[in-house]
Amino acid sequence: MKPKDPFKAPEDLFNLGIKALIKNQNGDILLLEADNSRFKTMDPHWDLPGGRIHKNTSVRETLKREVEEETGIKRMVIGGMLDASISNHRIPFGDNSIGIILFIYICSVPHTTKITLSGEHKSYKWCKVQEARKLLKSKYPKEFTKKIADL
Repeated sequence: MKPKDPFKAPEDLFNLGIKALIKNQNGDILLLEADNSRFKTMDPHWDLPGGRIHKNTSVRETLKREVEEETGIKRMVIGGMLDASISNHRIPFGDNSIGIILFIYICSVPHTTKITLSGEHKSYKWCKVQEARKLLKSKYPKEFTKKIADL
């Protein structure tokens, strides 16, 4: 029996992304400007550090791996989960696309943390909450950006 094409099923397909909402001692939030040359179908946007979970990998391992790869941060305190939401962006996959479910965790770093970007991002900035809310609204749903106002 031939397997059913998952793209023709009524259910949507998703990847799980694990993100770190990293705050420094001043309460500023670290944002990364995505380099969209890899995914030409995505609009330019700002994002939180993180990435997709791999097989047999925990959330904690994913956060540590992705944050270090994207920012060079090795020392970070991982707190609790802030939110789970469906991204406004989709990942191109052949002639189709896959949605992204994002689990966002509150993390903290010392104020003097040095940032070293990977090739996935053009730049970074430490933002006050209001600016972060505005810059994240392209990728993250309104419910999430409202939630960070209480941080």
